[in-house]
Amino acid sequence: MKQNIDSLLNSFIGNVKFPFDFFQAANYMGIKKAGDLNYALSWLEANPAVLSVGNNAFASRIGMFTDQVFSILPSRYEINNNILIVGHRCIPFGNPDVLPCDYKFLFKNNAIPHKIIEMQTNDLFDYYYLHGEEFVPQYLSLDPANKGFDMADCDYELPGKMKVTVFDMADFYKKFSFKSGDRLKVRLENWMLGIFSIDVQKDTRETPFEINESEEARERWFELFEKQLLQSFDLFGVAGSIDEQIAFAYILAGTELFSDLSGSVEEYIKKTNKIEITEFGVETRLWRAGEAISVMNLRLDNDLDDSDIERFNGVSKIFLSIGVPLTEIFLDSFIYDSLYKKEQNCDLILKRIMPENIIELSSKDMIFCLLLLEKRRAILQRDYKWFADYEKGQLRSKILEFYAVMISFVYSLGQNDVSPESMPQQPLVVLSQLFTHLGRMLESLAPNASISSKDISSLYLSLEGMQFSFEDLSKELEQSVNIYEKGKFTIIRKEDEKHG
Repeated sequence: MKQNIDSLLNSFIGNVKFPFDFFQAANYMGIKKAGDLNYALSWLEANPAVLSVGNNAFASRIGMFTDQVFSILPSRYEINNNILIVGHRCIPFGNPDVLPCDYKFLFKNNAIPHKIIEMQTNDLFDYYYLHGEEFVPQYLSLDPANKGFDMADCDYELPGKMKVTVFDMADFYKKFSFKSGDRLKVRLENWMLGIFSIDVQKDTRETPFEINESEEARERWFELFEKQLLQSFDLFGVAGSIDEQIAFAYILAGTELFSDLSGSVEEYIKKTNKIEITEFGVETRLWRAGEAISVMNLRLDNDLDDSDIERFNGVSKIFLSIGVPLTEIFLDSFIYDSLYKKEQNCDLILKRIMPENIIELSSKDMIFCLLLLEKRRAILQRDYKWFADYEKGQLRSKILEFYAVMISFVYSLGQNDVSPESMPQQPLVVLSQLFTHLGRMLESLAPNASISSKDISSLYLSLEGMQFSFEDLSKELEQSVNIYEKGKFTIIRKEDEKHG
């Protein structure tokens, strides 16, 4: 039955062009059983082709962007060298899981050939930064042009020059006497495979300063894009990536941004003074210029309300109720860790999870948690193989030890009267990201997940870096709490003196 649901969902998101309500869509597809509804909802939430727009509503990247057009304005460097560097130019139309070097461009059904060139690394960043400056090194190192390159050999710093896979545009540019100001009109043909078709849009102006009807249309496009991007901040908060934030702007615009005379996202970001790329913990995002991102700006639908908490199992729900983030991936990982350590029951799991000096859990809750943990342990134990998990298990234990330290820290912060708004925002954002990154690491270490020894070594280094980051941010947050408590004590003392 699950295969039938997968087929229904794949067909649906391949065709739906506008945001949809999950329950209306499920009813349309004939998905009505509670178990099937839960499966379908989880499927949509985990699918990179689908964006959540809140309140059980979603939008399909495939349905929304396929057959739609956008433009690319090649740089003088690209035209002079008869190339096109894709980089971030296809955001948000492209599939985030397909590397830019693997995109295929077609002209009249003929593939534009690839070639490899070498460039100054700093210059390459100009073509990739909308993927997030922190991820550009990964994009470049994963390009087959740099096969054999290992960032560890360079102390995780990129060399001054790097190779990159680009499109060889010599024939195309020659055919159309392509010059500075001419554009590529690009249409998404296949989202899953990253296939686009291209045509030319000639710049008919006599001078770059002339304003004709095409330029006026592009200016209107820039104004609309800016309006919708600013509105996306208000409605969705800061998104999971720059690409996702831009996709939200397109969702809000309906079909209005799909214009034959569109500007490009890249051009807008370079010219605007209202929106900028700003730090978001250890990452970067688009946000209002001159305004720092705070934890209060996180995706609004990420806030857990009562209905969201219902979706967690009993143990997670109890811990969430006292302010301890314990989602199912972490809970299962603690059970796998217990199996790895060859423990006979779940007694020690609760001790590892629970913050020091916790007082909120009653004996009844403790017994309830133990019963549910044992039930879940019995399920996971059926397919668990200790020898196959040996290498993963060592790292998993270290991750969970760090996670337990973070839980205790978060719990201790919650015992003070200091509101999150009063604390330094960047450390709080980084703290939130650390929990997210740890969850992803644990997913990659699940017993049924395939991961190489080299990747495990990389995760050890990532964990070490995260521990250093946590050490710095915890000191900063503790200092802010101490300053607040000291100020509160001073105020109370002055009030006492006044009434003395």
